[in-house]
Amino acid sequence: MKSIISIFLFLLFLFSAKTALAQTCPAGTYPNYTLRCIARQCRPPNLTTPNSSVPCGHNQSGATTYECYVFSCGTTPQPLPPGAPGSAGWYAPDGSSCNRTNYHTYYALPSCTGKAGFVTEGISPQSNCSPSGSGKCYLATGSPLSQQTKSLWKQDAQSCLSLPVPQVPANAYDTLFTCRFGTAPSKSINGVVRVNFVNSGQFDKILVWITDSQIGYSRFYEFPKAQIINGRPIAYNFTSLFPDKKYDVYVKAYGQKGVYLDKVTYLGSCGSPGCRSYPSATFDFNLAFPRPLAGTLTNQVSNEIFQRMIDQWIGGQISPVQMSLFISQIARVPGLQKGSCDPKVPGGCTL
Repeated sequence: MKSIISIFLFLLFLFSAKTALAQTCPAGTYPNYTLRCIARQCRPPNLTTPNSSVPCGHNQSGATTYECYVFSCGTTPQPLPPGAPGSAGWYAPDGSSCNRTNYHTYYALPSCTGKAGFVTEGISPQSNCSPSGSGKCYLATGSPLSQQTKSLWKQDAQSCLSLPVPQVPANAYDTLFTCRFGTAPSKSINGVVRVNFVNSGQFDKILVWITDSQIGYSRFYEFPKAQIINGRPIAYNFTSLFPDKKYDVYVKAYGQKGVYLDKVTYLGSCGSPGCRSYPSATFDFNLAFPRPLAGTLTNQVSNEIFQRMIDQWIGGQISPVQMSLFISQIARVPGLQKGSCDPKVPGGCTL
């Protein structure tokens, strides 16, 4: 009997630990989470512990953590401790945390012109972003800047300064995010993609794109080409998405040099080539490549084949329907047909 009771209490503890974070309050009241951490231990020991592998109070690097909470409902909103369920903070469009109120912009040319790089670390003055959501918050990120710069624009002074000696600034990156204050980006969108083709030479890259419909920020997931097998589903997953934003999800196939292949049939499980939704959604996509033209294993048609079709047309050997079908299947003819490329694709637009 004692063993049965012990098992029951153990299961009850596990259930209460998993459901504590999901508690809600009646209409007109607000959730409050009070930290309870005594001597680096949760007191009592059955409090909510999102990361029980680390003692409460500090993490491995020595920074303060908030791991033990007592849930209650109040009549007025209360600020939640950092890391508590539903807590708000400053976040960049890619989901990164932000905590800088000032930035400097370095330019390749005088008078604050030319290619720019951004710095938020190691500059003065600099402050942490407001915990209440007021003011502005920034994050410099992306690829490190490696070029010499000749001028500097300071956000705090709103002025452009000439650099007496060209320099490569430290902690400079090619992207600056203006961050937003709100709920942590903890959601995801996932699914699978099926690519139907005759020969893998019909494409160079297959990318799944996701775009924030509010500000237009995009990122992509690229499938390793060796893993793309005809008709076999291959999974993708986008994480760190904001729960209160809608996202556009779509797939694109590219040829060499980043040329977008627009003759491919794209269809998502939402019924259209692209799907829009809040996170916690699943979208599957199917791509169907047209059959390659006669005389080639891919849709990258050669100039010789194109010239032969013209000669046959002049000689009356093919009908208007046959010529129309030939032209409609052309994905790209180097030197004879205009191609559109995507500059955001690595290696793209180097025609």
